Amino acid sequence: ACRELEQLADDLGETLDLACANEFEAPETCADVAPLITGCLLPIPAPPPPGLSIASEFMEFRTPETLPAIIGVPLRADVAPFNDAAFYTFANGGWVRVVDAEIIDDQATAVAQGDFDAVPQNLIVFVRN
Repeated sequence: ACRELEQLADDLGETLDLACANEFEAPETCADVAPLITGCLLPIPAPPPPGLSIASEFMEFRTPETLPAIIGVPLRADVAPFNDAAFYTFANGGWVRVVDAEIIDDQATAVAQGDFDAVPQNLIVFVRN
């Protein structure tokens, strides 16, 4: 909504700087990531817990039913090495550790992989500082 207001003002020839951008904002983009599972990149809802760094994008998953899944998430190159990587979900206003992440690094792109009994509502990978 913030960016939409800035764009509307720009279209009217006005300057309106609401300082919408911050390090936790990203545009929402969605794609089918597996049969019956849609993944969406969303803004990160809160900073990581103390002692942890952001290692991936924040994703929300949409699925019509409870499904087990092995999920792989590309990691940001600027946070290597990937110490004690784990998947976290954001629930009830805070971060909750879900499962440890296995790091698969083929020298081109590092991926965090985890085995889930049910596709979580959302995920991010954090690493220990």
